[in-house]
Parts: sequence; structure tokens; C-alpha cells
Amino acid sequence: ITVKSNTIKTTGHGIVFDDARNSKIHGNKITFTGNRKGALRYGIYLLSGAKSNTIASNTVSKFSGHGILLTSGSSATSIKSNVIKSPKKYGISVQGSTVTTLSKNTISSPGSHGINVLAKGHVKTISSNKVKSVKKDAIYIDTKHKSKITIKGNKFSGKKAAKVVKLKEGKVKVSGSKLVKEKPKKATEKTAKKK
Repeated sequence: ITVKSNTIKTTGHGIVFDDARNSKIHGNKITFTGNRKGALRYGIYLLSGAKSNTIASNTVSKFSGHGILLTSGSSATSIKSNVIKSPKKYGISVQGSTVTTLSKNTISSPGSHGINVLAKGHVKTISSNKVKSVKKDAIYIDTKHKSKITIKGNKFSGKKAAKVVKLKEGKVKVSGSKLVKEKPKKATEKTAKKK
């Protein structure tokens, strides 16, 4: 399947691949026109084992959820040269899925993290991306996957505290960016007063 050069305006998800294999999402302009305070909607959404796909040169704007989301064991060989504008949540999120190369994407004004890898997700290489005006962390890693993620040559802008690669859990090799390890939160014990 090839989904190419479309202009999409939607109040739902933009492009969804559910169990699609060896397919392409290239050169589309996808804009969310619904209520950003409503349900989470995603610009490009891969799920249910969608395998070996490429996502390139798309423009994704103003979605109420994430710009690009991979979940449920899906995979992409490449996520490259996409422009993601003002997602309410994450720019690109890889959750329980795998990506070989995530590179040369531009993410501006994400409501949370620019790029994140969660829930046993894995990206082999995150390189040459630009994350602008980020509110939380430019790149956030919290994965139980055993393989190392190489993070190099990315450029961040925004608040000083946000221009970082933050690691909660996982294996990373970082160059050209500041790496910050997230400190575990201390457990608090509340004891009821006896009357």
C-alpha cells in the first residue's frame, strides 16, 4: 500500500495502518480540524502489527494527541523528513514498537515531549532531528527493551531544562546532546492519625 501526496483535513485520526505490511506513507499534508480538548487523535497511526513501513516527508498539524504514533507491536524501517506542528501531546511516539531509523524530522511546539520511546519500544538510531519550542523533554526514553538506542546530531530549542535527552529506563548512547537521568520518585507513606 502506498498513501502519497494527499491533503487531509479531519476531526479523527489522519492516516491509520492496521496490520499493513511493507507500505509507504509519503508526502501527505494532514491537519486536525476538530476539538483539541476532546479525544486523542493521531496524525499517522500504526498499530496491530503493521510491519516494515516507511513514513516520510509528511506534514502533520495540530492533532489533539501525537503527531506520529507507533504501538501494538508495529514497526517502521524509516521515519524521515516529516514536519510535525503543534501536537497537543508528543511529536513522535514509539510505544511497544520498533523503528530502524528516525531522522531529519522537524517537530515544533509539542505540548509534551518531542520524541519518546516507551513500553518496550526500540529505535535503533535517532539522528539529525530538530525539536523546537519543546515544553517537556526533547527526547524521553523509558523502555525495557534490551538493545541500545543511538541518539546523535539532534538540535533542540526551548526552555533550557527541556533541551535534553532524558532517560528513565533503557540503554542509550548519546552524542551532541545533554543526557539527564530521571531520578526515581521517593515513596511517601501516609499514616492516619488515631482519634
